[in-house]
Amino acid sequence: MSAERLNELELRLVRMECDLAHARGLIDALQREQVRARRSRRMTGVVGVLAVGLAIGLGRSVTMAQGPGQTVRAPFSVVDSSNKVIMMVDGTSASRGIQIWNVQQKIAAQLIAVSSNGTGAVVVRNGRSDDAPGAAMRFVDGDNPEISAKGSDGKTFIELRRESAALSGPLLVNDSTGKPIVKIQAETTVAGPAAVQPVTEPRGVFLLSATGGVASQLSVDSSGNGRVKVSGAKGTAGAEAGLMITKNGSLLALSNPAGRVTADVSSWDGHGVYVPGGQKVAQLGVSATSGGQMWIADPAGSVMVDVDFNGSVGRVRTGPNVTLGGSLIGKRQVP
Repeated sequence: MSAERLNELELRLVRMECDLAHARGLIDALQREQVRARRSRRMTGVVGVLAVGLAIGLGRSVTMAQGPGQTVRAPFSVVDSSNKVIMMVDGTSASRGIQIWNVQQKIAAQLIAVSSNGTGAVVVRNGRSDDAPGAAMRFVDGDNPEISAKGSDGKTFIELRRESAALSGPLLVNDSTGKPIVKIQAETTVAGPAAVQPVTEPRGVFLLSATGGVASQLSVDSSGNGRVKVSGAKGTAGAEAGLMITKNGSLLALSNPAGRVTADVSSWDGHGVYVPGGQKVAQLGVSATSGGQMWIADPAGSVMVDVDFNGSVGRVRTGPNVTLGGSLIGKRQVP
């Protein structure tokens, strides 16, 4: 075989080898495409979440992990079509959790796990400030829950919580300055200075003045009797009026600013103006001449003392030497 013919055959062999390599490349490319298609079907959910990370625009990263489920590693954000934050998940701060942002890019709500004590908290805000005002449900000490709300000045005006062990479970309602308006409490002992004995406050509902004094109260005494009291500007240290139950019966009493009783209407023996049989033996009213009148009767109800105004002067008449007209009518109604 001539040298020329040999060269021609060698050239053809080279071309065939090139064509074969090219064919093998095409086959490999097709196989790789098939593998990518299968992976794409398996990774559709992961790719969808990854797209969230690509749209963050806040310098935050998203790390994906394959497995039976998918894991998104915080911190990351979810944004809308305008690249504004809708939700932010933060796992690095002292209060880890979820923040919901409004269109003005202010925090509108938070779901938090407090790192300091492991408790949960829910906070809603007015959407104009990231700090106040807002309403929250949280645990103040890791054990006792609290519901509170702040006004536009940032001061708490509603606070529902359990207090310390010395003040068992009161309800406190505050005004816009943070001062209490109403307090509901169980009977509790309040410690004073070292030289002063502890004071036991009754259970009940208390209306407080701006200075913190008790202005009025609906309470229960240590014996279980109910009472209603209103106080002057000095609170329980000044003038008061009260309706209460004593060991001898009911009592309506008034005291002056010095705390001394000035008047009382009481049933000191448990009977009041009625004798044990039920007959009325005393009465205060208006006379026939439109003046005041007071009658005191015997056990049968016959008037024995008449104090009245006869149209010109006041008079006091007593029996039986003076005939007095009328009798006290009516008996005590027994339930």
